Amino acid sequence: MVMCSQLKKQHVHLHIIGKEDECMNVIKESIDLIKNICEFSKKDSQIPSFSIEDIKDKKAFFACSRFIHALEIMNKFNRDLYIMDADMMMIDSPYEFLKKSKEHDMVCTTVSGFDYFSSWKKFSIGNIYFKNNDKSKLVLELMRTYILENIYEKTAWTLDQNAISYSIDYCRDNEVKIDIVNAWTLGLPTRQGTIKQQIIS
Repeated sequence: MVMCSQLKKQHVHLHIIGKEDECMNVIKESIDLIKNICEFSKKDSQIPSFSIEDIKDKKAFFACSRFIHALEIMNKFNRDLYIMDADMMMIDSPYEFLKKSKEHDMVCTTVSGFDYFSSWKKFSIGNIYFKNNDKSKLVLELMRTYILENIYEKTAWTLDQNAISYSIDYCRDNEVKIDIVNAWTLGLPTRQGTIKQQIIS
């Protein structure tokens, strides 16, 4: 809500996931908060717009939402994209890792052996780098389509992992050669930290 009071020229839209009655309570509280901020600061502020969606597997949505919007972000800023999990911590400078990553289309942690035959295991996307090129954009577009077609299922566990596996397999089946390198070989600067309080209950 503070963002709404700070951004004067940009419209803020909030997409709320949950049951309609619960979402309406959140919307009412949000509008009341905006009005209180305006009254306290003596400044006008925009009221955001809202939309509501009830998705059965909310944890899957929060895991996948970054990949729904990744291509749009890449195109808007015309830059390479590095995505990491919320519970990842930087334990070293990412400079050298990102410098080396620029030499490849994609960088993520990969597995070998029998795990490679599990679609949700062979590519881990807790840390993933996409170069700003047509090959990465194709993968991101395929991921977004796959996720949006399956996100409304009752259980969508590992949907993001399945989406990356499907997208890369699709490219390989159609002779799109993507240079993917294992992030560990480039000196991955992150490790999984401990979140003391659950983000999603």
